[in-house]
Amino acid sequence: MQPFQVALKGLFLYYFVTLPAWRGQGIYPRLLQHILRSEGEGNERFWIVHQHENVASQRGIEKAGFQIASKVYFIAADKLALVPPSVETSERARAGSALLGLLLCVDS
Repeated sequence: MQPFQVALKGLFLYYFVTLPAWRGQGIYPRLLQHILRSEGEGNERFWIVHQHENVASQRGIEKAGFQIASKVYFIAADKLALVPPSVETSERARAGSALLGLLLCVDS
């Protein structure tokens, strides 16, 4: 896994896999926390994604201190959009929309 620089002062983390023999031991959230500590200086924002159906990954991400900024949905066969889970997360969702170049759908 290699994080890569996304916007000014931000990192995008992706494609983590915990081998079955090591799952359930809290390794993933501790790894994410280590990355946050070691890469925190000079980076204001960290982005991480997981597949919707991967609930274990979501739990590990949340245990590491991340909050869901938005969910990605298909709005057409070839178009994706971000939908923030709440008004409180809409600022982060806007930043994600700009970063990823995806439409942002929010309730007014």
